[in-house]
Amino acid sequence: MNTDTLSYNELKAHYIAVRQRLGGLGKPAGLVPIQAVKSLPKQEPEPVQEPEVVWRIDGLPNNNFARFLRQVAEKHNIDPKILMSNDRRKNIVMIRREVIWGAHKTLNYSQSQIARWLKKDHTSINHAVKMWEKQHNVGA
Repeated sequence: MNTDTLSYNELKAHYIAVRQRLGGLGKPAGLVPIQAVKSLPKQEPEPVQEPEVVWRIDGLPNNNFARFLRQVAEKHNIDPKILMSNDRRKNIVMIRREVIWGAHKTLNYSQSQIARWLKKDHTSINHAVKMWEKQHNVGA
């Protein structure tokens, strides 16, 4: 039906008829009667499986670097957020260097990327890599 050429009264009658059909007052419009819906047996919703919670570290994308950081933190039994902090205790610095060296050498992340994620200067990352290699006699 083209509603562009209908007069006001025809248009009004058309909309009244539509409202009656949709409201169940006129001819059935293919809708399910309310009584039929009420008589359906209630189905228990399927239990929702909770996704495995990954400990999200603020400021880090959920990538291999974040996974590696969490693995090293778990290995040393510390909170991964401490490694991202400015904590300068010797044991924390050594663990942070381990993360930096591993991410740079084994995961092939650039020093700039690592610096951005750890909120450090790229020269600090360069120094950490050199110090790790010097201390562990690796690739000097």
